[in-house]
Amino acid sequence: MDDIYEAALQLGKKAKKAAVSAGRSWYLPALDSFLPASDVQTEVPLGIMEIPLDRISGTKTMGRAEAFAWNYMPLLAHNTEFAAKWRGVYEYQQEVGVSDPIQVYEYMDKYYVLEGNKRVSVLKYLGATGIDADVTRIVPHYSHDPNIRIYYEYMEFFRITRINTVYFSKPGQFERLLQAVSGDTHTEWSDEQRADFITCFARIEKAFQDLGGLSLPVTPADVLLLYLSVYPYSDLRNLPASELNARMKLIWKEVPTLYQSTEQALVLDPDPAGGNILNRYLARLGAHTLKVAFVHDKQMQGSGWVYSHELGRMHLQQVFGSQVETRSYFGQDGTQGRLELIEQAIDDGARIVFTTGQRMIEDSLKAAIEHPHVRILNCCLDRPYHAIRTYYGRLYEAKFLSGLIAGAMAEDDRIAYIADYPVYGSIANINAFALGAAMTNPRAKVHLFWESMKDISLWDEIRSQDLHIISDTDMMRPGTDSHFGLYELKDGRYRSLAAPVWNWGVFYEKIIRDILNGSYNTAQTKSRDIIHYWWGISGGIIDLIMDRHLDIQVQRLAGALRSDIAAGHFHIFEGEIRREDGTLILEEGQYLTWEQIIHMDWLNPNIVGRIPEPEELDERGQEMLRVQGIPRENAPLPGGE
Repeated sequence: MDDIYEAALQLGKKAKKAAVSAGRSWYLPALDSFLPASDVQTEVPLGIMEIPLDRISGTKTMGRAEAFAWNYMPLLAHNTEFAAKWRGVYEYQQEVGVSDPIQVYEYMDKYYVLEGNKRVSVLKYLGATGIDADVTRIVPHYSHDPNIRIYYEYMEFFRITRINTVYFSKPGQFERLLQAVSGDTHTEWSDEQRADFITCFARIEKAFQDLGGLSLPVTPADVLLLYLSVYPYSDLRNLPASELNARMKLIWKEVPTLYQSTEQALVLDPDPAGGNILNRYLARLGAHTLKVAFVHDKQMQGSGWVYSHELGRMHLQQVFGSQVETRSYFGQDGTQGRLELIEQAIDDGARIVFTTGQRMIEDSLKAAIEHPHVRILNCCLDRPYHAIRTYYGRLYEAKFLSGLIAGAMAEDDRIAYIADYPVYGSIANINAFALGAAMTNPRAKVHLFWESMKDISLWDEIRSQDLHIISDTDMMRPGTDSHFGLYELKDGRYRSLAAPVWNWGVFYEKIIRDILNGSYNTAQTKSRDIIHYWWGISGGIIDLIMDRHLDIQVQRLAGALRSDIAAGHFHIFEGEIRREDGTLILEEGQYLTWEQIIHMDWLNPNIVGRIPEPEELDERGQEMLRVQGIPRENAPLPGGE
């Protein structure tokens, strides 16, 4: 047995030498040495279970920490009592196996051994993957720290699945995984579900390791969720290894999007260069026609959103004439088949596909991966991918101006704001509106209502509070007499005040020009692999129209600020800003970054209302939340057992 111990000892010495060279401790971490009792909320016994050996990170106490290197290989000499016991454990393991469970404490998804360190050392030397352990969980106090939030989400995932081999690198992912696997984020899994998932996850883990994932700042679970955004979970278990490997290679170039900063991909204004050679290009193009498809996830009838994009398509057709052929594809709201619509557009010859619904992002990604010769762009916010580009508008700029008008017109200082879904961008719209209202009326209160709340009569609530100045849906619904934008409701009569405008034709024209003249992959986008267009008033995609009967001084003020916003001279989220509980978000002289604006999860203090929880939303609202919902930093998650 001396040669076995010598081999393990050399591995320990090698690990120690590497740690010394890197300037860090070479001993095993001891949990008690870095976790103060004040940081612990409670301890929860979980019972006996198999735990992954690669998640065992150290000891519970300092007693044995210096006997092992950080990789759990021994450091003490051959003639020590420790060495003799280590050899005895090795011999027993070879003859009988490890029978009794070790005792460990789990903290932040890592395990620290109280009793059984030598058994762990021997099994790690032998290359084992798991060991039975009697586990006690140490639950930290909840905080907004992303690592704590991830751990609380993990605890809820563990409660439902009893699976301890899955972990994510950022918050908000465990619930998405539950939804993707079972379609249910609350019901505890059966033994069959658990066994099936373990098999499927093991296949992803192996492919992850084979493709070099261990060197990246992501986890196998991160990549599994990316995989499930493109391919179904149902066929993962029995998919031939060759086809699984092919799929993993296709999605692998998207893995950097899991850890790269979205802000680096933002294109905030159109590139003025590149349009001069268009006519020469069209002359060379001759009789060839560029086919462009617009795929909507619902019908135009009753949808102001789809109608606005159709106006953009018609503008495109008018500008380019016979050189561009456009065609629209309409889905049915609340039904599946969105991917089939995209595939149909491609089969019909489309080489550029605009998918206009945020719910179509994953379908767009799948189609783009399988049809790399087709350019696909999806209208959504903050879902960056290599294979597709995304686009949206800085609507909050128009909302700020609308709020400014509302504040000036609110005689009783009260304003109603109707929002749709608590997704990326919508919170910025609400807060910008509230800041605008406060600029012209420091006493203004914005009463927030959500269209997507279930079991609530929105208009009964508004009428019961006798609110007269109302910010409603942004766009007119075709074929209906619905009201939109900002208006005054008094004595049953509506008076329009202002309305945001989406000029999608401006965006679509610019993108098609860039494609035709060859600048789509150059100019602003060169050296950038992930592109998100987020244009505002300065880019012509967003604007505000004001009723001509509106007070002239209010019009002048709104117009002046509109010009300053367009010129970049006025930042809406600048100066001292606080959230609803009084916490300081921004100090005087500072302004929010684009990333902070996109990811807002707080409300301005002059807003009366709150961001709803997922279970309070209707079916469509919950789907939108799954696709584009913001992680709630200020909403503690359930944890523990």
